[in-house]
Amino acid sequence: MDERENPQVTDTSFLQMPWTIEHQLEAYARDPRHTDRHETLFWSWKQLSRWLSNLLSFTISSFPTYSNHDETHCRSVLHNIECLLGEAEIRRLSPTDCFGILIAVYLHDIGMSVGDDEKFEIVKSDAFYYSIEELENSSDPELKNAAQILKETSYQIENGGSPDEIRDNFKKLYGKKFNIYRAMALLLGEHCRGIHARKSRDRVYEWVKDSDQTQSGFSMTGIPLRIFLQLAECARLHNEYTSFKDIAGCRHIAGMRQRLCLR
Repeated sequence: MDERENPQVTDTSFLQMPWTIEHQLEAYARDPRHTDRHETLFWSWKQLSRWLSNLLSFTISSFPTYSNHDETHCRSVLHNIECLLGEAEIRRLSPTDCFGILIAVYLHDIGMSVGDDEKFEIVKSDAFYYSIEELENSSDPELKNAAQILKETSYQIENGGSPDEIRDNFKKLYGKKFNIYRAMALLLGEHCRGIHARKSRDRVYEWVKDSDQTQSGFSMTGIPLRIFLQLAECARLHNEYTSFKDIAGCRHIAGMRQRLCLR
């Protein structure tokens, strides 16, 4: 094989790799002058990012018609925040700043990870009922059609006739029910999209209160749980247009996501 077709690059010193928020946090932990606090924040981030990324992976199966909200989305959010800040500002961030931004980003869409039991409770709720009522008059033709399909109640078929006629009748019925499945998936995604930020906050509060659930997460880090409650408020803010002046510690994080329209 001609070596020119597959050159081996051994010297990469000419590359200028971007300085990220994660690099900044790691730099504190690996600096000879580091403290235990620096190591705790960095390794807690590494542990929690794996845990949260596993939870976020369920958003794809939870809402197949909704846009990607797994770890890839979180990485895109971080990249945009880093572009907004610039390297000079990133290098000024404290270890707590870095940890807070990283965790808040990974928490902000955790409310879109919804299991079947939770979905079942949602579709029986008053909130979902009124959501369908509104979407039936939506200006979005796809959502309007889905709401009308979901509200359809006539699915009777003719049981008589030849075997071929019976088979054709059932095939038509299955097609209609498949349309119900698609409509439900779309409408559930739309409904949960509107409440997912607050749900993300509520989920963190539940984890903090339930020691059994947090043994694999927050409580194992040694970081005060009140920090995670504050970051949960940041998660809530990303989907709300509100004043941030009363939410100490969240203003710069939520403000950046709000200006960048990172939902």
